Amino acid sequence: MIEDLERLATGRDASLFANDLARHDADLRSALEGSRIAVIGAAGSIGSALAKRLVACAPKHLCLID
Repeated sequence: MIEDLERLATGRDASLFANDLARHDADLRSALEGSRIAVIGAAGSIGSALAKRLVACAPKHLCLID
């Protein structure tokens, strides 16, 4: 259902953002590993999804701000 709505809204079969993240995953992980990161709006749907993704990158500190 969501994929159908995305296809209707964007005219694409796949998310360009997801493909870009997958292609640069190793670079992103190495850039974020051990760093200090603040996520503003972490209680929202996008902020919480971002925070979950960032945890996998092993930052030194992850500050979640609503």
